[in-house]
Amino acid sequence: MTTSPDGDSILVKTCCVFCLVFLSPCGVAGLRLPPQLSKSIWSNSFDTQNPAGCFPASLGKIEWETGQFPIEGLREILNKGNRLKDGLPHGCALQNNDNWCPQPRTDALLNPDDMLWYNKIQDYMKQALKNADTSLPTVASVWDRPIRVNAQSAQVENFICGFERLDMLNRTVIFATSEEVYDSLRKHFPHVTILFHRAMVLLKNRMSVRTNLDYSNRLWKLIAAQLLLDQNHDVLVSDTDIAWLQDSSNVLHKSDLEFAAMHDNCQHDLNSGFLYYRNTPKTRNLLHMTLSTWRANNICADNDQYLLNCGWMRAAVDGLKYGILPENGWTVKLLQKNACYEAPPSLQKTAPAWIGDGRPYAYHTYGMSTPYTGELDMLAAFGFYNVQSSTGKCKKGATNVDEVLQKVNLSCVAGQGGIQHALCSGSCQTQAKRTDDILADMNKRITA
Repeated sequence: MTTSPDGDSILVKTCCVFCLVFLSPCGVAGLRLPPQLSKSIWSNSFDTQNPAGCFPASLGKIEWETGQFPIEGLREILNKGNRLKDGLPHGCALQNNDNWCPQPRTDALLNPDDMLWYNKIQDYMKQALKNADTSLPTVASVWDRPIRVNAQSAQVENFICGFERLDMLNRTVIFATSEEVYDSLRKHFPHVTILFHRAMVLLKNRMSVRTNLDYSNRLWKLIAAQLLLDQNHDVLVSDTDIAWLQDSSNVLHKSDLEFAAMHDNCQHDLNSGFLYYRNTPKTRNLLHMTLSTWRANNICADNDQYLLNCGWMRAAVDGLKYGILPENGWTVKLLQKNACYEAPPSLQKTAPAWIGDGRPYAYHTYGMSTPYTGELDMLAAFGFYNVQSSTGKCKKGATNVDEVLQKVNLSCVAGQGGIQHALCSGSCQTQAKRTDDILADMNKRITA
């Protein structure tokens, strides 16, 4: 059902069950993975991307058996913050960064006067999701740009076709951030559930004021999760630069987890690109604390990811059943992007960790804040491009994960049989020819 996007109407192309997306031959026990996916990845020896630097490893590391940090370490971070560090990066003065994760507000997210328009959003969501199958999490995404002939838009197309290949489109939802984006997404993906209501922008603005977030568009993923939890859905949030090799919805749903996430480069930081929320009081409290945390001016911190980490740590201390997903299942290190090898590196055996079957479910490439030409070239090189580029139709059948693991070991190998792409370095680096071909076909289809 589609009507004009005023405050009382619904803008939606309705399907059934949903996945929340921000707009990414041997037995299991004997499966051989690249060395970067072996158990050693849990050593927590990561380079920092936290603007204020990483918290010290002495606070504890992720336990391989549980996917959790020692609670006392998280409590120390909340109590002492950046004072736990030997020093802060240049330009991050301690006086501006001393109050790390301040106590969140405890009042309601919205004032009573706001409930009139918020109830209109809820009525809209109820209508949009009336045929939803809630037996599995709603997977959701947010996208904030019209579809154009560029690598980012091609990846959105690729991302959507990935869900179709996994038979997940009937539970996939994309939240548009404006009417213009909504119209563009509906035009190019008429078979996908696209959601937009003008009052959602008002909600985003309210949360921007409440959190003092500089880049308020980064709030959309948190808002989308909140809206779906308010519809009594479990929720799975995935960035569009994640390649889904297997559907982990059922794995997470069957677990006893209330919340799950991938870790970021710092050992005590979550990454907001892949998040699982079970609809429980403690998870709802996590989101409330996240959207009630003040991001001070001049602080050296991320945006929504900073808010989420503060909310998660407080919720964990309060007893939230959470898990940091193991990298042999949910990874940023599936491919060695840069180093050029004369021969493939040795493969190592790995066993399933505390959750999953020991094989990759999701590969977070990063890069959607860049032109994404190299990343798309890399995905296409390994068969992760899910679109028949000449027709725009989705390829059929799920990816063979075991074959993928054999192919990715040939990444940036200069010798015979090696696979070179635009993200390799040195003599293995190539021009992004695969991306050029994809965009040439996309241009013909869009402008025809």
